[in-house]
Amino acid sequence: MCTTSLNQKKKSTQLLRDLIAYGLISPEHSLLVDWQKKIPLLEESLRLPTNSCLQEYQNLLINAYSDKVPNYVHTSLPISEPSQELDKYTWSSTASTPISPDKTLDNYNIFFRQSTNTPYILALNDIELNHSILENIKSIKTIITPKETTLISEASYTCYMGALLESVDKHICERHENLRPRATVGKFNRPVTPFYLTTVLNILEKEIREHDTTYFATRAEYTITNIISKIEQALSEELETESTTSETGIQLSQKLQRLQNYKTNILEKLTPTELLTKLQQASPHIKKTSPLDIYFNEILQHSEFKNVFLEFITSLSTTLKEFHPVCKKNLRYSPSCINLEHEIGHPDRAYKKIAQSITHACDTDTIIDALIYNYHFITIRTKPGESTNTPIELPKVGNDYSDDQASPHPNFGKKLHTRLISIADAVTTIDGAS
Repeated sequence: MCTTSLNQKKKSTQLLRDLIAYGLISPEHSLLVDWQKKIPLLEESLRLPTNSCLQEYQNLLINAYSDKVPNYVHTSLPISEPSQELDKYTWSSTASTPISPDKTLDNYNIFFRQSTNTPYILALNDIELNHSILENIKSIKTIITPKETTLISEASYTCYMGALLESVDKHICERHENLRPRATVGKFNRPVTPFYLTTVLNILEKEIREHDTTYFATRAEYTITNIISKIEQALSEELETESTTSETGIQLSQKLQRLQNYKTNILEKLTPTELLTKLQQASPHIKKTSPLDIYFNEILQHSEFKNVFLEFITSLSTTLKEFHPVCKKNLRYSPSCINLEHEIGHPDRAYKKIAQSITHACDTDTIIDALIYNYHFITIRTKPGESTNTPIELPKVGNDYSDDQASPHPNFGKKLHTRLISIADAVTTIDGAS
């Protein structure tokens, strides 16, 4: 211990002795009724700070029994119940003497752990406390952002709790900073910044997510549902202005019926995780790399799923029984979100570039690699009137090589020679027009 600390401790000990000797406080360190009259007995340099300190302490005692705000009294050790009624004790201040005949301070909105009428959930263990906090967060989120709650995973709610705890920790640090000794303020009169409810609401109004697979699966379900709902609404509005017997009216009605059948019979039967997998298959040209949030955000974009994937599905007159269409020759088609309609340059170069991207994506994504095991064609949107039969080069990874290390030729096993095909050609083949 340094010399300064020793000197301060000696001064504090001596002051405490003087306060008892001059009759300002009792030997039990309680304020005596006429303590203010004894202040002049102290050394002149100690009179002002001592008077300020004891005055604030007296105010604290009085305000401790205010009924304005409930208080929960707790310590690191259990607080035992008093052995007799409260009015049997001697109180240091007549203004604060409880008049309650029982052994509790419940009537003064002061509660201990053993209080039966406490308005708080007290003494929870960590598991119970965390569960309670998370449930309250969910309840508040449901009120302030009801549409967003369908996209929030359990891991994301934990992120909200972490953000709130960080805010509380910051507030506590600020309070401790304000409680440091200052020459210009009294011992108990420190500037205190309240922890406002708006602080909590501002955090909960933000979009905080744990960007894991569960989150993106939930987003995939929301994205698909939202896109289909908007298309249904747009088609229904168009049908209201068209005669049901006109060519346009018949086409719109058929498109709406096909979309609704695909949604009801196939999409709604898939789990969010399965839908996310299907969207990954629908974007085979996008390589799965870190950070995953950028990758998933890219495949969850709205326009190409609407203008390419669903355009292909709703163009088919054949009733689909599974997510991926199959023609009469048992050739399997994987719908994609690949749009080359407005690609700059010669179409053949664009097709080869996309085919190479799909091959490279197989390196890091088994979902894409599985396409060439299970599907003969990947449908893409081409320029009007353009066709393509561009093959996808088989990736040379893993078990694709034969056991004979000297052989330069890979062994592709049961993989199919998957090719790109335009939406128009795929529709013609699947519907059996040729």
